Amino acid sequence: MKADKLHDYRVRGSIHTVKIDSPDSVIPKQDTDGAIRGCIKECYVKKHKSDGEVEEVTKIKVNPNDKAGTILAYSEFLKTMQEIQEAAGITDFEYQRVDMAFDSFGKNFYHRFAKLHRYLVTCLAELTSANNVYCTVDLFTNEQVSVAFKTRGCEAECYDKAHEMNEAGDHSRLELRLKEMGKRDHSIDMAELFVREWANRLEKAISKANTWQAQLHCNDALERIYTSNKDAFPVRFRSLTDFLIYYQDCIYSKRQMIDLLSRFADEVSNPVYRAEWHKKHYGIEYFSQKDLRYVVAEIKRAMSVYFDN
Repeated sequence: MKADKLHDYRVRGSIHTVKIDSPDSVIPKQDTDGAIRGCIKECYVKKHKSDGEVEEVTKIKVNPNDKAGTILAYSEFLKTMQEIQEAAGITDFEYQRVDMAFDSFGKNFYHRFAKLHRYLVTCLAELTSANNVYCTVDLFTNEQVSVAFKTRGCEAECYDKAHEMNEAGDHSRLELRLKEMGKRDHSIDMAELFVREWANRLEKAISKANTWQAQLHCNDALERIYTSNKDAFPVRFRSLTDFLIYYQDCIYSKRQMIDLLSRFADEVSNPVYRAEWHKKHYGIEYFSQKDLRYVVAEIKRAMSVYFDN
């Protein structure tokens, strides 16, 4: 990626939504203050057995930002959560899920960095051996509008927020989500747990070993697609070059391109030359380890700014 473009990568962090469990009987949503009422997105009672006895737990989904706008400091988040607790009659609760949003409002930011985010999410999916991995597109334009992976313990999704809300302007959002927090060490503060787990996961995801495995995983899929469709009718692509252009958002480095081309020996006699020729003539965008490190450093910076205030 070109340095001037990479330096435009800036995000702002904030906790977006949390899910909590409480043993308390929560005051009905309709009976709470209007400003607080808007923050409570879900509230229901679930029964479960514990040591042979049936217990009830109240499960609540909260977006504290709906009280007075996006909260940009963890101290303010805690203050707002305390107000919601008091208004809803919650004396005790345990975090089960925390979603942190990293927002950007730069011009055309989502589409400028869509491939880079796809690469990062792909590396996270590879690291976690995720099976629930997907990319969604606009029905009419076929443009990518989100990319995500989901496991039982964590999720990441990057999406075009302006498109989702049908709003004018530019708003891109990357969400990192920590789930099943009740199964973690309860002696650790929520903020410390979130930062520690996600910082560690991001660093492992962008290691050289993991990024290469992610690229090979992509190549295995691309090889299957090309081999099974190159002679298809109706025609999917007229040539290998057509195929590489169409699937360029799944090819992240020159090394990956060379490996992919080497799998088609009947069409490519010199994979290195063909990779260089393709780059020169069609301008495919590649990323380095330095690019990924820059992005992860920016995400961690935004995380620190939020939790330190």
